[in-house]
Amino acid sequence: MNKYQKFDFKKFSLGQEKCAMKIGTDGILLGAWVDVNSPATVNILDVGCGSGLISLMIAQRNPYANIKGIDIEDGAVEQAKDNVDGSSWAKAIQIEKSSLQEVKSDVEYDIIVSNPPFFKNSLKSDADERNSARHTDTLSLSDLFQNSARLLKSGGKLFMIYPFDQLEDIYKIAALHDFYLVKQRTVSHNVNKSPKRVLLSFSYQQKPEKVIKKPFYIRQPHSNEYSDEYIELTKDFHPFL
Repeated sequence: MNKYQKFDFKKFSLGQEKCAMKIGTDGILLGAWVDVNSPATVNILDVGCGSGLISLMIAQRNPYANIKGIDIEDGAVEQAKDNVDGSSWAKAIQIEKSSLQEVKSDVEYDIIVSNPPFFKNSLKSDADERNSARHTDTLSLSDLFQNSARLLKSGGKLFMIYPFDQLEDIYKIAALHDFYLVKQRTVSHNVNKSPKRVLLSFSYQQKPEKVIKKPFYIRQPHSNEYSDEYIELTKDFHPFL
């Protein structure tokens, strides 16, 4: 697929030609996995919203969600606004140009979700916007947890996806800011491959009764077909499932 082509999901479509970072598996997994099944109004902050993918996935899943998406990239903000305005959830989602560090809010958020920049010490491209979307210069792990603690209510949740090889650093920084691990899914291509990503849910200030840790496999072990769990998780979004 051409990287600038509109990406069609079952209930919304996303343009992505103005975004530095294109739609990928990380964002789809996180948007489908984040726990937003509350019968009450839920205030949600989507950090680094890009094209608006995760915000729209959450809005589709929870009609009570009140979502703010933020990004520091002009093209992403413009793109997300276009995508949200063209969807059925324009009233539920507000898009703003802002860094997480700059966010001020009159409400305490129930959920913060982020598919954050996480490339460290790697060769940067010539495009400044793509660099800011991919690298931790603009949002380090410490910044993410410190500012999430500032904006979340007690018991609020932080959901994120990150490289698996940085898991120990994540544990340490989370503990410094009073976050407790609730759920962890190590993400691998299949059972025969080592994990590359990890889906994480943390609770702010409230320790859970139990912690869930399970692997997640995108594909079947001996074929390139999607795993049953991937299909179950994303079937409400992918038009081919």
